[in-house]
Amino acid sequence: MRLDGRTTWDDGNGFKTSTMRLGADVIVFSRSFGGGGKRLTQSIGLLSYTFLRSTGKEDILVPMLDYERRGQEWHKIVRPSAGDWNINVETIVQWSPFSSEADLIRQFNQMKDHGTRIIVYNLWEDDQGLLELDFDTDPHDIQIRGVNRDEKNIKMAQLYPNSRHFLTYRHSLRSYASILYLRIPPSFRIILRGKDVEHHNIVNDMMMSQEVTYRPQPGTDGVPKVANMVASVTIGFVKDAKAHIDVQGFNVYHKNRLIKPFWRLWHAPGSDGRGVIGVLEANFVEPAHDKQGFERTTVLARLEAQLIQMQKTYWSSNCHHIGYS
Repeated sequence: MRLDGRTTWDDGNGFKTSTMRLGADVIVFSRSFGGGGKRLTQSIGLLSYTFLRSTGKEDILVPMLDYERRGQEWHKIVRPSAGDWNINVETIVQWSPFSSEADLIRQFNQMKDHGTRIIVYNLWEDDQGLLELDFDTDPHDIQIRGVNRDEKNIKMAQLYPNSRHFLTYRHSLRSYASILYLRIPPSFRIILRGKDVEHHNIVNDMMMSQEVTYRPQPGTDGVPKVANMVASVTIGFVKDAKAHIDVQGFNVYHKNRLIKPFWRLWHAPGSDGRGVIGVLEANFVEPAHDKQGFERTTVLARLEAQLIQMQKTYWSSNCHHIGYS
């Protein structure tokens, strides 16, 4: 939703959830071409839990400042009144790390004709007063402390490099970002703390891989009859499988973005299924609002059943090659 002036927030892309998970406050600087590419505009918006809590606001209010470029000069877009504009400036300056409107405007100097700069501050702390995010362990990574950090897995990742992403994606942003997209356009880069994130496809971690095609049946699987959807599933053993470490699951992408990393579906007793990993892009299932899972539908249930059967079939046909009976 486009936010103008001082308004309540009604977003549909999980922005509040993702930023507020990191810290109490976020300020956004965005520049783009509006009006069909004919008008260059820039905006500043503040989403601050500290501001809302300290002032007793019940609604989520987002003070914003908008500008448009005419010739070589930037001009304020004042709405609904000059008084509201001044209140927004005062609010953003008071509750952000910046000291004046001029200081705010200088943040756009790092952009060209379009771009977005997001600054999250007042990061959350744990019960011991330490930041929940760990910036010290690796100067080129942002890691997380607490339950998602398993020191045993970190040591295992050094011993079993082909299982590294399975063992580290829960606590390492660099590891997670490297598998976040199935395909990377040539001009696209993810830069984390000054260093490029190297894209990784876990197909490269497989041995004895196979391609299996799954095509949901239009009408019977809850898929619209006009749909012509197919998922090509690559399945195989992780190259470290002969060490019998418990690595398994499917990386499921939707429209190129990872939704379910190493999704474990077959919960077999004993060691059955161990070492089997897979990759697929399933554009016929609907992601949940937070992009951390899929909506529970008949289509998803059918896909789950098919993936379980694929893993069982692959395991029974190949497990003897890596030392299982």
